[in-house]
Amino acid sequence: MIKRLTLIIFLIFSLSFIGCSFNDKNTTADELISPSLSAEIPSADENKNATEFTLNVLCHSYDNDKIKDIFNSLYPKATINITGMDTMDANAIINAVAANSENSPDLIIYSLDYIGEFNAINAFENLLNDSYSFDNIKNIFPESDINSCMSMDKSKLIALPFTQASTVTYYRADILEELGIPSEPEELALAMETAEGWLEIAKKLKEKNIYALQWKDAFVKLTLNSQGIFDDNMNLNIENDKMRDALLIANEAYNLGLISRLDLWTDEGRNAVRNGEIAMIHLNKWGEDYLKETTPDTIGKWRVTRLPLGLYSSENTNAISIVATSKYKTQAWKLARALILDENNYYKSITYDKSEFLGNQAANLLYRDISNNLPLINKTMLDDTVSSILLEAVNNHTDKTLDIDNFLSSIKVKITNQIGTEQDILYNYINN
Repeated sequence: MIKRLTLIIFLIFSLSFIGCSFNDKNTTADELISPSLSAEIPSADENKNATEFTLNVLCHSYDNDKIKDIFNSLYPKATINITGMDTMDANAIINAVAANSENSPDLIIYSLDYIGEFNAINAFENLLNDSYSFDNIKNIFPESDINSCMSMDKSKLIALPFTQASTVTYYRADILEELGIPSEPEELALAMETAEGWLEIAKKLKEKNIYALQWKDAFVKLTLNSQGIFDDNMNLNIENDKMRDALLIANEAYNLGLISRLDLWTDEGRNAVRNGEIAMIHLNKWGEDYLKETTPDTIGKWRVTRLPLGLYSSENTNAISIVATSKYKTQAWKLARALILDENNYYKSITYDKSEFLGNQAANLLYRDISNNLPLINKTMLDDTVSSILLEAVNNHTDKTLDIDNFLSSIKVKITNQIGTEQDILYNYINN
């Protein structure tokens, strides 16, 4: 229901930019979101040389002081208003942009995980336009980063991505070594590349009441994040070997009691990490900070490696977009560019630093290599619906046996019945 509402908002919002009447009975839904909607909103920026102005920024999960400092260094006579979002809310962003008022945002910083909510509407500027000189900085971005920020029809670049937060495996090397499990980062990654390999490691740990998995659906989520839910033509992308491995682990781990069911962010979960009851966790690269805070006494005992099953994923990365109706596009671009370059320079400066907490491992090199190998993923406004249907089915399955192919086939039917119409509309948007 929520996704249907989002799609309606998307249709109405797109119409507001092209001057069509929503009541035109001769206009079909497919026509409403055909590539003709990608025709550019006039990008004339009559205030491009202004030095005394107010720039409005809507921001989720970023350092407001850094934004202000960089903005003030660029425009010392100007004012910046930053409105924070405690939780990521795509509808709030759409409503703020659609209001097109004096207080509407010029620039928005938001979670890249949600870009599928915006990549089929004309809310944001196309940063491939000559006025933004994107070519001057494009070489600092991996291809996967740029792909994730394109419009669904690949005609526009609607955001600049901050450095991708690679999802990795943190593990207690001392515990694994004691149990005869590969403990060197690359050796462990190779040992976990198959579902069978991961299960053998998890079973060895469980013999000592130690866990390598917190939740039944964890690998299904990681797989969805690593390959995308739809392919380039809006075909469901869940009937494949990676997903079969993820479902095999979910079912076997449930049957064998290999799941801790402990939330890492609760006191109980943190205590389990401190006590060595949890020896393996999957977090993005900020996980090292979590471990330092949670279990400082284990300095030198943790290591980091790639995800199991050969998965490459990222999460909790930010993107920055210029609102199409902004009166200060030039200034917004200069601020966005400066923020991106500032972060890029920081990460370049620490790439070869070694982490004492991780046993002097060059973890930043691993994070960089993973970011450079992230797959090209197409996010859509239907992703959350599909994910919810699949994860609910995984968590509700309690039978000892699981016919994976039949399971996936039945899920596909359920998904098609629920969002098939919207899926077809987005397919036509991409291909017409």
